[in-house]
Amino acid sequence: FGIEGVYAELDGQPLSWLGFTAGLRFDDNTAIDDNVSPRVALFLSKHETYGLKLLYAQGFRNPSAYEAFFYDNASFAQPAGLGAESIESFEAIVWAKPVGGLSLRLSGFYWDATGIVEQLPDPAMPSLLQFQNAGELVSGGAEFEGSYRTAAGWYAFGGATYARVGEGDHGTPVAYGNVPNAPALTAAGGVSTPKLFGIGHLSLEATYIGERATRPDDATGALGPETPQWFGLNGIIYI
Repeated sequence: FGIEGVYAELDGQPLSWLGFTAGLRFDDNTAIDDNVSPRVALFLSKHETYGLKLLYAQGFRNPSAYEAFFYDNASFAQPAGLGAESIESFEAIVWAKPVGGLSLRLSGFYWDATGIVEQLPDPAMPSLLQFQNAGELVSGGAEFEGSYRTAAGWYAFGGATYARVGEGDHGTPVAYGNVPNAPALTAAGGVSTPKLFGIGHLSLEATYIGERATRPDDATGALGPETPQWFGLNGIIYI
């Protein structure tokens, strides 16, 4: 089969504090789905002091050759009408550099991925698996990041994300909180020194991952036990 694509982008800054970019891509696939993927972004800022970004985009993923065409009628049935996964995303970002060396960013996001390809029992022959467009994943939340660097060479950074992740299946309402490996809270922070005693640098980092669901049991379909929260420390000496 053949795959062709064409892409166009338009950028502009009509005012000193206002800019934009817009893009459009068309993908032609002779065997699976054709797709049109738009994106647009709006930028408002006061020089390099503070600003706002508003972002919107659509994307897709066509099934792989294995997902779209493989079947052996022993463990896998032939896919029927398998199409592309699609995602729609919205994001708003506020950023600021209030003093020299300090950079701050706060963002809110919402992603909705539909038609996710999953291995499910074939409706016509449940003893066989079949690749189907069945899943939906939704994620919304907020993220904060900050960093500070001094003229002497000290560097510190920190960030945290809260994400509310939900999962749907076969058109059912999205259920939040039970998506495997999707913790609601993650965070990281650290500090790095300038050159010490003329020899080298020392860096320390802390990482936190909140509680998260595990994969469902293959036999019962029930969710496994929650993975407990995790906290880690990294230390690096660079000479």
